[in-house]
Amino acid sequence: MEKITQLANDETKTKEEKVKILRKRRAQLLNEIHVQQQLLDRLDFILQEIKKE
Repeated sequence: MEKITQLANDETKTKEEKVKILRKRRAQLLNEIHVQQQLLDRLDFILQEIKKE
């Protein structure tokens, strides 16, 4: 988060460059969330299977 704040205050980059960088980071974070959600879903499935036994 600190890097994002630094980027917002970076006067050497244009507004368009900042938006591009932030959109890229957002996409990365969203992908990480997606991966973690898949892991949670698998874990939930395994838990349900164990409960059925």
